[in-house]
Order: sequence, then structure tokens, then C-alpha cells
Amino acid sequence: MKKLFALTLAALLALSLLMPIAAAELDPTQDIQLRFAWWGSQTRHDRTQQIVDLYMQRHPNVKIDVEFYDWGSYWDKLAVQGAGGTLPDLIQMSISYIVQYYEGGLLLNLEPYVATGALDLNDIFPALLAQGRLGENQDLYAMNLGTNALMAMYDPAVAEQAGI
Repeated sequence: MKKLFALTLAALLALSLLMPIAAAELDPTQDIQLRFAWWGSQTRHDRTQQIVDLYMQRHPNVKIDVEFYDWGSYWDKLAVQGAGGTLPDLIQMSISYIVQYYEGGLLLNLEPYVATGALDLNDIFPALLAQGRLGENQDLYAMNLGTNALMAMYDPAVAEQAGI
């Protein structure tokens, strides 16, 4: 249940970020067409699709076309779309690839939206934003939608048996 809640919050945050940006530039009654791409398992896809559907239900002027792939296919598809100038409006990005897409000029600088207040970052821990700050000016190009904790566990009895 916690994973579902975390995934739901992450997807909802991603979609919530669209509306302030769109509202800053468009009439809120104007139809908005977006593409949203991510990778993951079928379960992740199903849950994310539910959030997308809920968002569109609450914002009838917004239509979101989704693109979902497994990990390997996702990066192949994204590379082709990037080269062709047809990237989706929202893309799930790995920290492993973000610099490549930034250096290719393929990511939108979000700082103008922060400066106007259309994108409010006041409730987001600065260390979480740091991963999405790129370039000489450390402008915001991506937002972290979730975190996890790396950890190690051990069984003291097993360690003792091994002489550790």
C-alpha cells in the first residue's frame, strides 16, 4: 500500500506541475494536449494510467497521451525521439541520462516558471531539487519525483558464524 501511495503521489506531482505552467501561458478553458512517457512494470503502468485518467477527469480540457515501455525499450525510443525533436512533454528521466539530454538542449529550463511563481517550490526540500539543477547557472531542468534509501542489512548470528 505504501508503494502505491508513493507512486500515486509521484505521478500526481508530475501532472500537477503541468497545470501551473500551462495556466501561466494559456487560458484555463483552452484544450491542452500533452504526451507523458515512462518506463516500468505493467503494475506501475496500470497505476500511473489510473492517475492520468483521474487527472484528466478533474481537468477535462487536458488530454494526456501516454507512452509506456520497459527500461531498455524506453531509452531506445527516447533517443530516437530526441534526435527527431519529438520528445514527449513529460518524460521520466534517470539521473544516469539527464546530463546527456540537457547537453543536447532537449530539456526545458523551468527557472522562468519558478521566477514568475507559476511553479512554487517552497515546500520542496532543496536537496531534492539539486539533482535537477544543471549547467553553469544551476537552473532547474527536472524535478525529483521520489527518493529511496540505499541500505544494507545483516544477520548478526550469520556474521558471527562467519567470524566477522
